[in-house]
Amino acid sequence: MSAAGTATGTGCNDGGAWMWSGFSVSIADWTFAADGTADFEVSGNVHETWDVTATISGFDPQGTWTWSGEHATGCAEETRHQQVTGTGGDVCLDEALVPQDGCPEEPTGWTVIQGDHVAVVLWDGDQSCDGCGRLFIDGVETGTWCR
Repeated sequence: MSAAGTATGTGCNDGGAWMWSGFSVSIADWTFAADGTADFEVSGNVHETWDVTATISGFDPQGTWTWSGEHATGCAEETRHQQVTGTGGDVCLDEALVPQDGCPEEPTGWTVIQGDHVAVVLWDGDQSCDGCGRLFIDGVETGTWCR
């Protein structure tokens, strides 16, 4: 087993932060490495801020994941950006979602998954609280996708 870098976590009743700097752990053929920060605040609402890159190798799924952006619940908007690079190639997940009062099944906004092709789901929880959105693949509407 080998380890390098630092990993620090702080927390209290209303949030916390985790920081990784050149952090890695290797055991036999398995490796986990991380760099970045994640902050959480809880004061009735939840607010998360992510800027983390983690790499896993030695078992599936393996690859490098980068999370950046903010996620909030109980307030006006939810936004996530996630870049995933794994054994199957590059995939990027990008979302901008607004939770809808009275409709936990479906927000309003969009989700984009981009790799060799682009898939877009348009969510309309403010109009139709059915948990399904309009699905477009490479710009062509192909039906619906449900959570």
